[in-house]
Amino acid sequence: MRCSKCGEECKEGQLFCLKCGNPITEVKDMDVIEKEISDNVEEFMQNTARFKIPDSVAVDIPDDEPSDIDFSSMLPTDDINKGMHMVEEVSLRNFEKGREESELEVERKMEESSADIAENLQNTKTELYSRDEKEAIKRVDTQEADELSKTVVNMKPVHLKTGQEPSQRPTSRQARPIPAKAGERRGQSGKKNRKKKKNVWYIVAEIAVILLVLVGVTLGSYHLIFGSVNKQFNKYYNSGNNLYKDQNYESAAAEFVRADKVAFSSSQHEKALNKLYLSYMKLTGKEADAIDCLEKLIQYDDNNIKYYEDLIILYQTTGKTSTLEKFLAEISNQEIKKKLEDYDFTTPTADVDSGTYSEPITVTLTSMAGNTIYYTVDGSDPDTNATIYESPLVFGKNAEFDLKAIAVSEKGISSNIMTKHYVISAVTEPEVSPESGEYTEIQEVTVTIPDGCTAFYTTDGTVPTKKSDPVPADGIIDMPIGNTIFSVILVNSAGVKSQPTVRVYYLNPTRKYSYNDAIQGLAKILYKGGKLENEDGSFKDGSTTYYKYQELIEADQELYYLISVQKLSESGSELSSSTYAVSCATGKSYLAEKADKGYKLQALSETGEVETTSAVGEE
Repeated sequence: MRCSKCGEECKEGQLFCLKCGNPITEVKDMDVIEKEISDNVEEFMQNTARFKIPDSVAVDIPDDEPSDIDFSSMLPTDDINKGMHMVEEVSLRNFEKGREESELEVERKMEESSADIAENLQNTKTELYSRDEKEAIKRVDTQEADELSKTVVNMKPVHLKTGQEPSQRPTSRQARPIPAKAGERRGQSGKKNRKKKKNVWYIVAEIAVILLVLVGVTLGSYHLIFGSVNKQFNKYYNSGNNLYKDQNYESAAAEFVRADKVAFSSSQHEKALNKLYLSYMKLTGKEADAIDCLEKLIQYDDNNIKYYEDLIILYQTTGKTSTLEKFLAEISNQEIKKKLEDYDFTTPTADVDSGTYSEPITVTLTSMAGNTIYYTVDGSDPDTNATIYESPLVFGKNAEFDLKAIAVSEKGISSNIMTKHYVISAVTEPEVSPESGEYTEIQEVTVTIPDGCTAFYTTDGTVPTKKSDPVPADGIIDMPIGNTIFSVILVNSAGVKSQPTVRVYYLNPTRKYSYNDAIQGLAKILYKGGKLENEDGSFKDGSTTYYKYQELIEADQELYYLISVQKLSESGSELSSSTYAVSCATGKSYLAEKADKGYKLQALSETGEVETTSAVGEE
């Protein structure tokens, strides 16, 4: 590839142009990036070591002066920090908008930063050296310069502005004179030589500084971006895993989609897509999304045979025979292609999906050319002893069917089992009256039951089953008091169930007699019958009668207040206790006795005597 800025030929996978420092956008694993940086630095150092300064180009620094240039004083740290901050801001701001947009913005900012660095380096070079160079020319000593031209001066650390070693810096700004060749006049020739001598090291210093700055910016930017992206990926991926464990597959899939969008490496993409595929396989109607995931997974890892096998099965079960044949023909991985030669890609497909149908259906089975299809309709697993499919299957009887089929290739390889569940039901929903609503009178719920059918019902809103309470043969059920969600189904002799009929009732019967009316009427009867000394319930011995409301009961389509009557001593101990029922409609009082189911009610006369022993209210 070539550098987009200067056109320099760059190596495959190279991060920066070695000529101009322009970034080459290509995201790789950290180990690869660090190795490439190391190789580039090593190559630069080797080239620098091979560079030999000719005798005629000696640096004009005396022997006793330090000669290792302190490049750290030339580093434009403000620009480095500026570049790092720009990378960080752009990365974080644009991260959620898409990794591609963020990378382009980072590249642009890095180019601007590189240009600023180069410009500042040139300004720094001019500022640091121009004045020292002019002073050096004025202090030329011709005799010593002649000797220095024959050898290269051994360089030592030196302060560029003072010309002194760090421990010998002068208090004034005057630099020590540099000897020149004896008899040579200061002029244009001397200036050119000295400029040439210094320019060699200027170039070396400039390249080294730019390289170090770009390496630092690159590593810092990479760690910043990768760290942020990796944190986001782990957040979404871990959240998806937790939701998947809780069997919340729809929400888990949404989290894995987010993880795939922020994935930084191929391994992260593959990791997220794999769990996304598993989530889709747990959801109904997501086969197309599952296929899309597997096709992408094969692009990330074309050596994983499991991806191919799962994709083949999905192509089969969704009836994409032509797509499957094209897919098999275009597999470029020869090793995988060989493994699939003996793999089952013959599973048959049915043109009618599982479901409940109110009329007969005809089902056609298909498989790849040359395959033989075997099937069963009783729920058992088919093998080569099962019925051979030769023509479309007709399901017309009212019943439930489990159609299972396999296909066997010419090589004798059996496919996976295809399973379809069909319910053929001509049973319509039951008729239920009255309609949903609020009622103030005791009601009966009537269910119309056709011949040959049985009705089942629930009153808690759940869908009835064959194990629910059966509706009596006459189809009549007492409407419960209060709120009731009444559901009824019909089941025919073949075991086929209808859809449920649902009614919502609120029964709140009108009460002619209030609870206070019931207490007063009951007290009069107890007083006349000798159960009380006074109608207010008081006794001469200090004991008192108390009335306590128990509940509202229903008996023979009539409502009753159930009341307990207690006689307590002055000290509060119980002396006697009885239970009575008072009709909400007539105000008549009854002695109530607990029965196996409900209460047995015995009517009381006006004198408190039992009038009848009929079991009113007993179920």
